[in-house]
Amino acid sequence: MEFISGNILIRPMAFTAAGDVVEGHAHNFDHTTYVVRGAIRIETEGRSVEKRATEGHNWVLIKAGVKHRITALE
Repeated sequence: MEFISGNILIRPMAFTAAGDVVEGHAHNFDHTTYVVRGAIRIETEGRSVEKRATEGHNWVLIKAGVKHRITALE
């Protein structure tokens, strides 16, 4: 189920197990990935960052056109 908040689309995504991957892809718009539970690794061209729900700054802005891959760590 997707949600709308003003002009922002919110799309929940749930991984079923550690190691699950959303393969490399890009969007034609900026978007923010926010970790609610567990942890993920986001890989972009030349950069990798891990985000955990239990830590501050548990979100990352991915700019339009940037190919990225998301892996569940937990």
